Amino acid sequence: MNKLLQNERAKLYKKPSTWILMGVIVALMLFTLGIVKLSNVLMSSGNSMTWREYYEMNYSSSQHSAGNDPAAYLDSQKYKYLLDNDIPPSDWRTDLVDSYWNQYKRSELEIQEQLKNCCLWLCSAGEWPGLPGPRHWRRPCRRWWRRCCCSTNIP
Repeated sequence: MNKLLQNERAKLYKKPSTWILMGVIVALMLFTLGIVKLSNVLMSSGNSMTWREYYEMNYSSSQHSAGNDPAAYLDSQKYKYLLDNDIPPSDWRTDLVDSYWNQYKRSELEIQEQLKNCCLWLCSAGEWPGLPGPRHWRRPCRRWWRRCCCSTNIP
């Protein structure tokens, strides 16, 4: 049986088409390797930013506009977390952090906005509808009212 396989293999190696096909396969491998090397050289040259510089740039721009936009504040928190924990964009944790911030932190922001709108409505109305005003409330309620309506920072 071993002699039969050796005979068939010898016949295959004698054919020129086998050597041509092997040459094509090796040429394709070398061509692909050359393209990968060339693309790496082209990508590394120039003024390309690293992922840390990209995160820092986004963090600083989010911090700059955080006073006007609460969503920008959440973005700055996200980039600060990514920078503090050294999570590159290619890491699977980046997607996890992104989905966490988009799902949970955005909902917290919406709740804060609703609370702020409610407080502004209560302050403009001066009292709860159908209930006595804050001067008739017990002390903890009056403190909440003062904190909510008299401060500009809603927690």
